[in-house]
Amino acid sequence: MNQKSFVVKLEESANAEFSKLSGDWNPIHCNATYAKKSGFSGPVLHGAYSAALISRLAGMYLPGTHCLLQRLQINFLRPIVPPVELEVRGKQISENKHSNRVEVEILDRQLGILFCNGSYDFSEQIKVDTDAPSKNKKNLSKKRERPHQPTKQILLTGASGGIGQSIAAELGHSIIPLPHTVLEDGLANNSLSSIQKALGNNSCDGIIMCGWPKPDDGPLISRKSLEIEIESHLTSPLRTAVLLAQVLTEFGTPNSPLIIIGSTFSKAGKHAWGHPLYSLGKSLIPTLVQILGIELGIKNQKVIGIEFDVLDGGMNAGISELSKQLNRDRSPFGRIGTTSEAAKNITWLLSNSSYLVNGSTITLNGGALP
Repeated sequence: MNQKSFVVKLEESANAEFSKLSGDWNPIHCNATYAKKSGFSGPVLHGAYSAALISRLAGMYLPGTHCLLQRLQINFLRPIVPPVELEVRGKQISENKHSNRVEVEILDRQLGILFCNGSYDFSEQIKVDTDAPSKNKKNLSKKRERPHQPTKQILLTGASGGIGQSIAAELGHSIIPLPHTVLEDGLANNSLSSIQKALGNNSCDGIIMCGWPKPDDGPLISRKSLEIEIESHLTSPLRTAVLLAQVLTEFGTPNSPLIIIGSTFSKAGKHAWGHPLYSLGKSLIPTLVQILGIELGIKNQKVIGIEFDVLDGGMNAGISELSKQLNRDRSPFGRIGTTSEAAKNITWLLSNSSYLVNGSTITLNGGALP
């Protein structure tokens, strides 16, 4: 696969120049005193500047001037504080007529510190000879025309959450959000017609259950509204999972999967059962997946559970830096997974055509300690 890189040296004036271009004069980018009081060594480079550097990599190097950028995703790992000399690296990891993807890193060239990583998808412009007669242009365009490929349709619950948003970004137009209200009364006629309308009278190629109640707090024995909370954290998610399995049997294509997102919070660990009902709800998933695996397998469909560890984003977006460091220390890689990485693993499972994954619950935590 292709690899390209370039180096750019940024002076302190880069922040002001980009502020003038973008109109973003936030003091964290432009005021040294403010930036230092906020815990940085100086004014922080705009995140959009990093995006512009990745755009430069795509449009000038990989693939170059015939690039049509389709999607760009960045993870901001450390702040960039000019003056600094950056190296922007790209490695193409897929290349075919349907998908061209490049993984990117932006580093300090001198120290090797990784500031950002991410990826972008691109297609290529059809090259047409502008001096050729119009008839030849028409023929060339027709010759280069690619056959229509039907877009997969994946139903997603919890599309507004951290992982849900990353899944939607990863799969793009394939995703059809399924509001919880559609399933509130079970699969009534109006629910079935709403789902069929969303699918455009077509079938679905998979369902992802990403929606889940927010974690609860405090000891169970001190709860005043325990019945309501049990309904919210245990009964409702279980009912939703079964209803989604019914939706799959109604609208799913052969070998299509139901993927249910779990959590290592269902196991004993450093969280010390701080979210007891959330943990209990997630603990239902492995057994539920085994039960549904038999019922869906008979119908040539499948169900898979995935347990992620603490992710940087989503419901963990507000955790303290100390908590993040404690969780980094649990990982042999010294890092916390992102919602974007979680979405890529879900996409990987969607593409797994083997029936052997049916009924499995897979823990994806990078080997983190409990």
